[in-house]
Amino acid sequence: MVIAQHEQIDAEPALLHRLAQRSEGNVRAAIQSLDMVRRAQIVTVDGYAQLVGDHDPAPSLITALMVGNHDVIFSMLDDLLSRIGSPSYVMSSLVECFRDLLILKAGGRLQVTGPAFESRRELALRLESERLLFGVKTLWEVRTRLRVSDDPRGTLELALILISEAFTRGKASQEAGSSSGSHQPPANSSEKPDSAQPRKLTLAELRQRGS
Repeated sequence: MVIAQHEQIDAEPALLHRLAQRSEGNVRAAIQSLDMVRRAQIVTVDGYAQLVGDHDPAPSLITALMVGNHDVIFSMLDDLLSRIGSPSYVMSSLVECFRDLLILKAGGRLQVTGPAFESRRELALRLESERLLFGVKTLWEVRTRLRVSDDPRGTLELALILISEAFTRGKASQEAGSSSGSHQPPANSSEKPDSAQPRKLTLAELRQRGS
């Protein structure tokens, strides 16, 4: 951001954030990317995506996690890594997207616009805050291991499966609850639980009352 201001590069904040994210802490790579967009006169995230073939992978991947189909999840991850080549970038994209969803749930505003905003808005409507927090917590814990892991892809796959199982387990619980609830008597039903039914009197009690 400071370099962009010093060089008078009029790029939107979301683009500068994307460049920093893709550089993964490499200052030289970030400066080279900034110089590239300056020469190409790119000032938006959409323009940058068209220039380098970069896109917004997190929303579609989170949608797959909600469905819980492991084949689809792994196929999407294969495609992302074949084009991006960095498990760390995929992880960072997911963390940022979960953060955006939490901001939307809290009524905040995002820097992203267009299709990126719409995809996040739809996900925020479908996911509860508790599940989003679980996703962020899981990714942060695995993100630390990713930096020193001998198998970064396997570490990322583990995180995705944990989040997917949490999402689908919650869905299954809701479906089970609604199914079992269909056998419950209505709230205004005259049927009472066994404990609320009047107790039948014994023969001795009936004779005592008759006397």
